[in-house]
Amino acid sequence: MHQIMAEDPDVFLIGEDVAGYGGVFHMFDGLLTAYGDKRVKDTPIAEQAIIGLGVGAAARGLRPVCDLMFMDFIGVAMDQI
Repeated sequence: MHQIMAEDPDVFLIGEDVAGYGGVFHMFDGLLTAYGDKRVKDTPIAEQAIIGLGVGAAARGLRPVCDLMFMDFIGVAMDQI
């Protein structure tokens, strides 16, 4: 994530606890400090909203990375895809 975010200013990260906490397994540690709160955003626990935001942003030419914590939650968001 650090590499792609450094290379492309249109890449941003959204998901539950990805900013301050660094993600459920801390795989996003340091991103908030490095890229700021405009590119690393915490969201509510709402998988459909996370994916919906990502789909809308991609339609506008941005490059969102949506983190859903666990693959088990992808089914909840399928309506948005």
